[in-house]
Amino acid sequence: MSEFQCYKFKTIDRPLTESERREVDGLSSHGQVNNTSAIFTYQYGNFKHKPETVLVKYFDAMLYYSNWGTRRLMFRLPAKLVDEKAIKPYLYGEEYYCHIDLLKRGGRSQGCSGKNLN
Repeated sequence: MSEFQCYKFKTIDRPLTESERREVDGLSSHGQVNNTSAIFTYQYGNFKHKPETVLVKYFDAMLYYSNWGTRRLMFRLPAKLVDEKAIKPYLYGEEYYCHIDLLKRGGRSQGCSGKNLN
């Protein structure tokens, strides 16, 4: 059985700059990149970068899926818009990854992973 993985990244409120587009295009030879999205597909092998890092640096949303059933959906949101208690019912399992955007896009930021809301 062959392996399949797909990473889809999307901007929502702005296009990538020409410089950002070149950087994203250089992340993998398995990508299709335009001004508002990037799609990386793999038949064998893996994306060599942390999807969380790519999302935070360039995009607003990311969807990952594989043929063995793994699904992952991530959004980059301003911390002031996230109400942890309100999203708790929608989280699957005990872990989630959060990223708190402290400065404008490309600035320093603080992340967390594996935080349990129970």
